[in-house]
Amino acid sequence: MTTDLPDPAVPDSMSVLTAHLNQLPRRHWAGRIRDPHFGHPTLPELQQLHLELGAGVRRHILDGAPVHRRLPTAIRQLPWVVAVLDWVVLFTFCGDIFNVAMLQPLQTPLRALAAFMLALLGSGVGYTWLAMTGIRLKSYRTVLGEIAWRGVGASTWFMVAVSIVLVGALTVLMYLRVSLEVLSATESAVAVWAGTLGALFAALSAVANLAVIAVHALDGSVAMAELERAGLLLHRYEQLSGIPGQVGEGVRSLPVV
Repeated sequence: MTTDLPDPAVPDSMSVLTAHLNQLPRRHWAGRIRDPHFGHPTLPELQQLHLELGAGVRRHILDGAPVHRRLPTAIRQLPWVVAVLDWVVLFTFCGDIFNVAMLQPLQTPLRALAAFMLALLGSGVGYTWLAMTGIRLKSYRTVLGEIAWRGVGASTWFMVAVSIVLVGALTVLMYLRVSLEVLSATESAVAVWAGTLGALFAALSAVANLAVIAVHALDGSVAMAELERAGLLLHRYEQLSGIPGQVGEGVRSLPVV
C-alpha cells in the first residue's frame, strides 16, 4: 500500500499566494495583507480568522438564532432614500430662507449654492450620525436578535439621545415645510387641513429617520460583518493569485444567510 505524497516541485496554493504577496510593491508589508481593520494579517492568519468566525456564525444558525440574519436588499437601501428625501426638505427650507427661486435657482447662484451646501451638510451629517447609532446598537444584540438595553453604555446612550434630538428637528422641519406649502395653496378648502397634513408628513418623516437606525442595527450582526469582510479579502487575493477554488473553500462551505 503506497501513499501519494505531494510533489515538492508543485507549489500549493498557500505558497503561491504568499509568494505573490511578497512580490507586491509594499516595502514594509511583505507577506501581509494590508488591511488595518484586521491588523494587517498574514494570509494564514486571515484564513484562520475567517474559519473561526464562520464556525461561530454557523453554530448559531444551526441553533436557530436569528441574530446573524441579513435584511432584504431593498430594505438595506432604505437609509439612502431617506437621506435623499431629507436633503430635498432641507434644500427647499434653506431656499426659502435665502430667498432662492426653486424653479430658477440660477438667478441667484450664490444663494442657491449656499442652500444646496447647507442642505447637503445637514442631510449628510444626519444620515451619518443615525447610521453610527444603529451600528453601535448592533454590537449589543443578543443571539435572539434583541438589543440588550441594560448593557448599553453611557456613550451609546449619548448617541441615542442626540439621534432623538436630530429626528425631532427633522420632524419639525417637515411639519413646517408641509404646513407652509398647504397654507400657500390657493384653494381654501385645502388650507384648512394644513395642520393635519403637516402632522401626518411629520410622523412619516420621524418613522423614516428612525428606520435608518433600525436598518443599521438589525441588519445582521458584528460577527457576520467581520466574516463578510474577511471573506471579501480572501476572495480578492484568490483572484490575484489566479488559483480560484482553493483558498476560498472554507468560505463556500458556510451556509448562505
